[in-house]
Amino acid sequence: RGISAPLMVVKGDGSFMTGKSAEEKPIETILSGPAASVIGTMHLAELKDATVIDIGGTTSDIASVKDGCVDIREDGAIVGAWRTHVMAADIYTHGIGGDSKLRIDEAGNLTFGPDKTTPISLLLNDEKSDDKILKKVKQVIGEDSNAEGGFTPTDLAHVIGIYDKWNNKAADAAIDVLCDRLECDRETCIVRVENAFFNTIKKALDDSGKMKDNVPIIAIGAPSHAWMPQIAAQYGFTSFVPENADVANAIGAAV
Repeated sequence: RGISAPLMVVKGDGSFMTGKSAEEKPIETILSGPAASVIGTMHLAELKDATVIDIGGTTSDIASVKDGCVDIREDGAIVGAWRTHVMAADIYTHGIGGDSKLRIDEAGNLTFGPDKTTPISLLLNDEKSDDKILKKVKQVIGEDSNAEGGFTPTDLAHVIGIYDKWNNKAADAAIDVLCDRLECDRETCIVRVENAFFNTIKKALDDSGKMKDNVPIIAIGAPSHAWMPQIAAQYGFTSFVPENADVANAIGAAV
């Protein structure tokens, strides 16, 4: 496209390096995505102090920002059980997102994640037959199922009408199957599933250790508009979702 500008790559601490340096030391890009998201969020929110949560499809990344700066782990970012010794933003990651799989234990307790799956509404997006949809949903949502796909917060969003990108019939059919498994009516089932998701997000925030008194929580990421206002209302904390929150990562890289 005739662009002559130099290629720059975001590092894990939110600073930049040249494309050539990135080729030589790609390890320094660890956590660069979440770091850029935090920078973009603070720019959009026009705040100096906040807790930022980036709710994605697979994980939620949480960071604390004070005086306009995110905390940096100079002793190295931790990935899994390993300390990398690569300086990066101090970001807590929890395995919960829009595509996290719902699980039901033997006692009937509901949990989401940490594994990601294909939402049932996406898996059956092209299916029109009600009978085929119900048959497939029973295979996927049934007890001890190892079939591809599952019920996710994205499917729940279809059910309650705050998202309609894929097959609403499949999401509705999944709720009906869950009602049978949980032996409850539809309204109760939806509330139980919703609370399971909300509780997991709140647990991620609590476990991160990054929530501070009198400091707002800013949520970004595609699912944030749909869920964070309800989660904040349920647990009594202050939060908001800035305009263009779904592209905060790209904005952060530019900023």
